[in-house]
Amino acid sequence: LELLDQGIRASVAAGGPALGLLFRVLFALSRITGGRLGARLFGKVHRRFGGALRRIVTGGAALPPELGRRFRWMGFAVAEGYGMTETAPVLTVNPWGAARFGSVGRPLPGVELELRGGQVWVRGPNVMSGYLDDPEATAEVMRDGWLATGDLGELDPHGYLRISGRAREVIVTAAGKNVHPEEVEARYRGLAGVRELAVIGLPDGRGGERVTAVVVPAGEAGEREIEALRAAIDARSREVPTYQRIGRVELWPGELPKTTTLKVRRGKLREALLDGGAPETGGPAPGEPTAAPAQSPDEGRDALIATVARLTRSRAEQIGPSSRLAELGVDSLTRAELLGEIESRFGVAVDDATAGALDRVGDLLELLPGRPAA
Repeated sequence: LELLDQGIRASVAAGGPALGLLFRVLFALSRITGGRLGARLFGKVHRRFGGALRRIVTGGAALPPELGRRFRWMGFAVAEGYGMTETAPVLTVNPWGAARFGSVGRPLPGVELELRGGQVWVRGPNVMSGYLDDPEATAEVMRDGWLATGDLGELDPHGYLRISGRAREVIVTAAGKNVHPEEVEARYRGLAGVRELAVIGLPDGRGGERVTAVVVPAGEAGEREIEALRAAIDARSREVPTYQRIGRVELWPGELPKTTTLKVRRGKLREALLDGGAPETGGPAPGEPTAAPAQSPDEGRDALIATVARLTRSRAEQIGPSSRLAELGVDSLTRAELLGEIESRFGVAVDDATAGALDRVGDLLELLPGRPAA
């Protein structure tokens, strides 16, 4: 549905300012009438879809509420559902004429649904009896005919289910707060300069996890673009509850890994980042270093530690060679800024392999001219 919406937006943008203004006026009129005139007001869009499309059912990935409403105003009935392969596959769906965007609807007739510890459990004639020839896997999810879906959810007073995330993907902060990645992604949706954004939890060095955004930039990730991205995230964070704010950002090259139903594979992202894999540093490309004024080793050390302290908002006196960059809050964006300053101040260009291996402040100090290798 997002791809269809992007196509519509692109066509409107290509039509110039006048067409853009017309579309905004039509949306306003349709909202006033509750979408009843949407098919007439947006007849050209309907004809582009063949002229017979009236209803759209979505599933497999969460439907952004604003996207569902946008298609409703254009005269299409949109209903989001929920299910899984083990339930053949539908469990809940929004009823036509009474859809609530942000929820996956009510259970189908014959489907029983319970919340146990926040997790969705279901039972019904469409629920599997178990996995073929795998009693251990069956025992992990089945209890007396009830299936543990692995999803966390809430039921409103009218019986509509809202999915808040996967149980195994919940981020637990050092303060003991439970953070659902999908909710954080929704709060940061639509950032300028971002093609894709996924949220995962990474160890913070204090026994908890830091809310981490894995970002695919929309274009080139140079110093100016990285600074603009950081500013956009900081600005959005002012509107987000403290425990849900992004505390670390990692740049990812290319498309995020996804399942066949286009869900982001958070586990794979987390494993890659913990293993020091796919993310790019966003640092300067290898090349001939520019000339830099000579500094004594002590002056260079103090200057570099002062830079690390400034970028991580830490106290310089508490930073030493053994300090781990991750524990100081150094993410891909901060790392890129550090490498940029090392190049401009000390005339040292750092290749991607070296940048990806940086773990402690001491590793940064070894990059400085005149310092012996460890």
